[in-house]
Amino acid sequence: MSFSALLIANRGEIAIRIARAAADLGLRTVAVHTEDDAASLHTRVADEAVALPGKGARAYLDVDAVIAAARQAGCDAVHPGYGFLAERADFAGRCAEEGLVFVGPSTEHLALFGDKVQAKRTMRRLGLPTIPGSDGPVSSDDSRVVLPDKEDVYNSIEGMMNHFKIIFEGIKVPPGEVYSYTEAANGELGFYLVSDGSGQPYKVRVRPPCFYLMSALDRMLEGAMVADIVPTFDGINMIGGEIDR
Repeated sequence: MSFSALLIANRGEIAIRIARAAADLGLRTVAVHTEDDAASLHTRVADEAVALPGKGARAYLDVDAVIAAARQAGCDAVHPGYGFLAERADFAGRCAEEGLVFVGPSTEHLALFGDKVQAKRTMRRLGLPTIPGSDGPVSSDDSRVVLPDKEDVYNSIEGMMNHFKIIFEGIKVPPGEVYSYTEAANGELGFYLVSDGSGQPYKVRVRPPCFYLMSALDRMLEGAMVADIVPTFDGINMIGGEIDR
């Protein structure tokens, strides 16, 4: 399916890279921004910019507002970048309902691989190699493993002692594996842990977003002004403690 105008449902370095790649393909690009991002570089790299209601990262998760911005700007496609709405099957489905091309995986694939446990089971069924570990999510309500609620800590001696014991002796997590992540403007920061039940993970993998963002810095600054260096670097939000990974 072809399209001619692309709404970029993201901000900062991500949106800049998409806008430049789209421009190379001869596509008209539309950026979105909140009030506090109105002066960001990605709004100037795109051909047009549309304001979203609200402030901060949460505004970029407003599906109705993003769809409305695409309609307002006459776009026929939406690129989510990564993070934010990129892995939301409901957003991809909404784009299809509105007649907009979602530049990314199909709704079915997003729904499948958005659930890591289901994705792993599907890979095993297809005979694909997977990392050894548990067959499902690891969870527990055991007081020896899980920190008590704040109300229990403050309002009962048992809760307070339970809290102190876990903090000073350490949490002995059950055997299994877990991937925990946080989404931010510059990508996904994730931690993959495997435990043998002893309380100390024997395998830890950190997935930082900074390295590949920094690798694109020269392209992002090419042809720009010296004054653009600081806001562009700020848009990447490089974290020195992560880039060595």
